[in-house]
Formats: sequence, C-alpha cells, structure tokens
Amino acid sequence: MADPFHVKIPTIKEIFVGDIARSGNWIVACVKSGVAWPVRVTNVKFRNRVLYLIPPTVNPGERAYNTFPSIALALNPGERMEAGQVLISQFLSSLAWVTSSPIRVVEWTGGNLPRPMGGFNDVPFVTRDFYHPYLPDPSDRDSRLALAFYREGLGLNHAAYQCLSFFKVLNLFLRTGTQQEAWINANFAHVTEQRAKQRASFLVSTHGDVGRYLYGSNRCAVAHAGGSPTADPEDPEDMRRLRRPTVGSGAS
Repeated sequence: MADPFHVKIPTIKEIFVGDIARSGNWIVACVKSGVAWPVRVTNVKFRNRVLYLIPPTVNPGERAYNTFPSIALALNPGERMEAGQVLISQFLSSLAWVTSSPIRVVEWTGGNLPRPMGGFNDVPFVTRDFYHPYLPDPSDRDSRLALAFYREGLGLNHAAYQCLSFFKVLNLFLRTGTQQEAWINANFAHVTEQRAKQRASFLVSTHGDVGRYLYGSNRCAVAHAGGSPTADPEDPEDMRRLRRPTVGSGAS
C-alpha cells in the first residue's frame, strides 16, 4: 500500500497493544475519510468517553490484506451497541465540521477486541499526529442533526443529494422556504471561497434574487418530482448546475 507522505503504515500486530488489546465489548466504525488519520492508535476524549482512532494497517504475507482506518469505543456494562454507534457518529460529524472534510462509515464491526475490517484498497490519507483541539458538541437535538446532515452532504458523491443535505441544515432552523431564501440573501455576502464568490456574483447578475434561485432551482428541484423545476439525474446540464460552487461554501 503506497504512502504519499512516507509515513510507515503499521501492521495489525503492531497496533494491538495497550488499551485496545484488552478484551471487552467493543464497537468499531470502519471509515473512508477525507481527514488525515493518525498512523498510531490515538485516544480522543469526547463527551467524557475515550474513543480510539485506529490507523489503517497493511499486512503482507500469503494472505495479504489491508484494514480500514477505524474508530473504536469500549462499551460500558449493559450499554447497547446502538448507543456506541450514535456517540461515534456524532464525534465524526463534529470532526467533519471542523475540517470541512467527508468521513463516511463503511461498516460497523465489534466484538471482544476492536478489530477493523479488511478490504481497504485506497491509498491511505494519514498523518503522524492527530491534532484537533476544538470539536463542537452541541447538546440540543437540532444542532446535532445539523452536524449530521452536513457530514452526510460532504460524503455523498451525487451533487443533487449533497445540495439537499445542506438545505436540510437550513430547514432545521428556518422552517419555510421564504425564511430560507431570506437567510441566503442576508448571508451569501460572507462567502470567502473564491469559486463560490464568483458563482454568487454570477447568480446576482443573472437572477438577482440568489435565495429564491437556489431554493427553487436547487432545493425544490431535487426534493420534488413532477413539477417545475425538477432536477433530472440523467441531464448533464442539471448535474453541472448543481455541482457549481454554491453560496454555502466558505460562509461564516
């Protein structure tokens, strides 16, 4: 497995030492991540629990295999697996927010040891050290949902559904289309990413009301079918339009 950063990828035997070598009741998320993963097992405290970031591994030999980068949690006695899945998922959504990078759970595993899943064929995106001192952890349900929808949108490979996921974030706090259009118009001037700024300027010059355009031609066109407009997944122009940088990129 090639490593573009010349950082040695460990083997399974090398990582299974210390805390994660202790038998218990573990839940593990195997991920594909746009966030660089540490090449050594790294403890992260989140919501007064310890999560273990487990690096991808390369295991040569007659039955050579590579494992996914993973994140593991030791469940408390009597704690349900689903509770661990929620905690890990919310941590990943917070991490996706601060890095603006996709993190998608490929598979959940578990057992007496936090064994990551084999079959990872990507070039690993790794780092020597994991340093993210700030991870938002809102306590209210809507804010946690907003982070979840944001991570969902980053991880989708279809522009139309990415757009819909990001609009779900607005929908949590702005219940009507009119409110969402007004918020977009009041805030798109704060965009900092250059391509998004150019796109916003273009929309102002061609459509005037940016909020109404994005809500109607993007959000409603994806969410609904049969009316006008409707985003056609087989129409290249519709897909090109949805992939163009939106006013959400880089907004404060």
